[in-house]
Amino acid sequence: MGSEPYVLLVEPIDSTEGRSDVTAAGIEAGVALVEAPTGLTGFLLALRVSDSPQDNSQDVQGRWTVRVPVANDAALRTLVGKVQTWLQQEGIAETRVNIGGDVYRVGVHSSDLPVLVGGR
Repeated sequence: MGSEPYVLLVEPIDSTEGRSDVTAAGIEAGVALVEAPTGLTGFLLALRVSDSPQDNSQDVQGRWTVRVPVANDAALRTLVGKVQTWLQQEGIAETRVNIGGDVYRVGVHSSDLPVLVGGR
């Protein structure tokens, strides 16, 4: 595999699908919110995509999101590549990226995820 991950799954989804709390921050111009399953994985993603791990925060319902500035389409494509690399390294199948009120499901093929030994 080359240095850039392939875009294996990026699809727009209904912003209300599975979420009833699309926040005002989620529609802030030029900002992407990337969901993370835990604080640790969010911290690791924040280190990868932003200047500050403080861009990782927890909402009132306990979900973790990483706030990432994206100035243009090229920055969004770069973000998606970094998110996919993070997904592969952390063994996460997919996440959601909310930008400008649009929500995208970003993922990797299960064959690209590490195999966990011993049920961990």
